[in-house]
Amino acid sequence: MSFNRQSVEWTRLEQATNQVATLMALGLETCAAGEQGGEVGAALRQLASACLAIGSDGLADVASALAERVSEAAAEGPARLRCLETGVNDAVGLIQMQMALLAEGTPAAESAAPSSLGQGDPDQGDPDQGDPDQGDPEMLREFVGEAAEHLATIETAALDLERNPGDQEALRSLFRSFHTMKGVAGFLALSQIRDLTHRVESTLDLARNGKIPVGEPLIEAVLIAGDWLRQAVENVHARLLGKPAPPLATPDHVLAKLQAATEASAAQTATDGGSCGTSGMSGRNSLQTAVKVDTAKLDYLVDMVGELVIAESMVVNSRELRGIDSVDLQRKLALVTQVTTEVQRTAMGLRMVTIGQLFRKMERVVRDLSRKLSKPINFEVSGEDTELDRTLVEQLADPLLHMVRNAIDHGIEPAEARQAAGKPETGLIALSASHVSGQIVIEVRDDGAGLNTERIRAKAVASGVVAPGAVLSDYEIHNLIFEAGFSTATQVTDVSGRGVGLDVVKKAIQALRGRVEIHSRPGQGSTFLLKLPLTLAIIDGLIAAVGTERYILPMVSVREMLRPDVSQLSTLGKDEMVLVRGRLLPVIRLHERLGVVPRKTRAEEALLVIIEGERATFALMVDEFLGKQEVVIKSLGKAIAYPPAVSAGAILGDGRVGLILDLEVVFGGGVHA
Repeated sequence: MSFNRQSVEWTRLEQATNQVATLMALGLETCAAGEQGGEVGAALRQLASACLAIGSDGLADVASALAERVSEAAAEGPARLRCLETGVNDAVGLIQMQMALLAEGTPAAESAAPSSLGQGDPDQGDPDQGDPDQGDPEMLREFVGEAAEHLATIETAALDLERNPGDQEALRSLFRSFHTMKGVAGFLALSQIRDLTHRVESTLDLARNGKIPVGEPLIEAVLIAGDWLRQAVENVHARLLGKPAPPLATPDHVLAKLQAATEASAAQTATDGGSCGTSGMSGRNSLQTAVKVDTAKLDYLVDMVGELVIAESMVVNSRELRGIDSVDLQRKLALVTQVTTEVQRTAMGLRMVTIGQLFRKMERVVRDLSRKLSKPINFEVSGEDTELDRTLVEQLADPLLHMVRNAIDHGIEPAEARQAAGKPETGLIALSASHVSGQIVIEVRDDGAGLNTERIRAKAVASGVVAPGAVLSDYEIHNLIFEAGFSTATQVTDVSGRGVGLDVVKKAIQALRGRVEIHSRPGQGSTFLLKLPLTLAIIDGLIAAVGTERYILPMVSVREMLRPDVSQLSTLGKDEMVLVRGRLLPVIRLHERLGVVPRKTRAEEALLVIIEGERATFALMVDEFLGKQEVVIKSLGKAIAYPPAVSAGAILGDGRVGLILDLEVVFGGGVHA
């Protein structure tokens, strides 16, 4: 269906849209004051009429709903108008986008006729769930991304409201998110999503007006509605990708919860009269300064910047340029290096996100498990503004989930046991994040019973993991819980007991070039430290030579380098040792580990690099030190057979390939392939 842009109806529509946009630019608080939303309310009603004139009932419904909302907000006062401004701006922008599609002759996604929630075959999927063949794929992709943000806001606001039922800003935030999702779903003919969000919005409106209490029934209904909407959005996303859409159950259970919340009998809560607060205004500012970019384009940009850094290094270190004796040339090359470094730093910054979004997901896990296991638990977070690589955040979700579940199920004692031990009835789960020595350190702490070393050892002996007479330190016993299939649970539940969990954590953290440390005190609780690199794209490395090969040692593990004196060297049985600052350290010959021919075989002639690893500190023997360089990590691929001690590769300044070493494997005895 196309429209004549010269027609009277289309001209009216453009004029009405431009009028609304102009008034919004002047500010909702200024132009919506007065009865029925002032000038903005009148302009929105004219826009609705113009939409009806061209046969766009869906756009007319949205414009009418906006006019009604602005009118209500104007009656409540300036603070409410400020809170509403962002949502109105978003909706007007969507209307303008739809108009552009109509002008191009592209079928615009209209609001479908009202239908009953829960209809449609769950095995076949609902045709109203955003089939790309029936809607605009680009707008559906935008909806999927924005819906994920709204659902995260919904979960956070609901949990905030559960802690503080009088938090009017959290209640308004919930209302805005559901309202915005409803409006966009109406545009895109996603009828089930539109209808459910409308039902939740109506229920929240009752709470805003003090007609139903903000209590557990309402919070539970909102959270369950958010869960169903998340599945529905994933269904839309799968269809966009051309994948089979997972079965989507009907939302009858959500409707039942909403009905129960509506019918809850309690004293009427206070009506909404507070100010908007700062979060609404800060959200508006972020919309003005932020630009959404496809993550695939962002990753490609970062990759190309990495290639630029490699090319710059090759040019600056080329033999031809080194042979030119020119101060001016060297100055220009130094400038190129400076600019390239700054571009790389900026590009890497684009990949950084705060870990707060991941911590917020864990809050819901703690809440649900606390209720399921009847263990009252306080959840605390700190350092949620700490930034790390986006890929790290995505890949940390499962390991962190396993650790939090393990802390609740195995760590926190039942309330009766805590009281008997003289501890508060309510347990504590705390998450924190910080930057330490060029790494990200994530701490998962509980105040539970701590690790029972005797029980772990007994289970390990019974499972055949440890020999009966083996002498193990507490460190070694604690690390047994990371063994595959290992569990001290006496019975299998849907929470734990199958021995699947912490072994997944260790493998996942190692895959991210990180490590896990455990600190536990009986009766006082346990602390798990996840130590990770800031990014998976680059590494600060020390370049060492062994024979004709070049190896890169992660600088985060390097403590010092030295050429030892003969008096510092000794043997202990078959092991070589070196005395460094009063400590006797084992000497690991890298050429023996990797099966290469060295240029130096005598330790006093070679270079020793002191490595501080997870399990021990040791001296790594190499031929010579070639320099320090920030390198771009390159995967070696599965087609190439390389030693277990080699984790990845990198292109050095002279164009040669350097191999990045996994120093834990080197110490543990990783041999050549």
